[in-house]
Amino acid sequence: MGKCLLNELVHDESHESFEHNLSRALQGEEDKNIELRLKTMGQKEQESVFIVTNAFSCKDNIGNVVGVCFVGQDVTEVRVIMDMFVHLQEDYKAITESINPPIFVADDRMHGALNGMHQWRS
Repeated sequence: MGKCLLNELVHDESHESFEHNLSRALQGEEDKNIELRLKTMGQKEQESVFIVTNAFSCKDNIGNVVGVCFVGQDVTEVRVIMDMFVHLQEDYKAITESINPPIFVADDRMHGALNGMHQWRS
């Protein structure tokens, strides 16, 4: 595509990981399950995609490394859902560990539902 992969497509937070795995693959050491963040083309700068990739060395007939191939899968949707879950988990932890936790008030209509939940847990 005529673009420098590292400078134009790999997101800043993935530069170090990408360079490390590229260097290892050029030495014949292949890595699996590398998570990289890539910039999207033609869209806003802050938007990106996450891929999980494997790095493979391309070798000539006598075994010399002549290139590297990255084969990956887009896991952006999974990453977005996991990030949302982590944020909810952090919010819940902050509420439960707070010095002044919120007070939840239940009226008589809730009493039956709460008793039912208690019996279900037992």
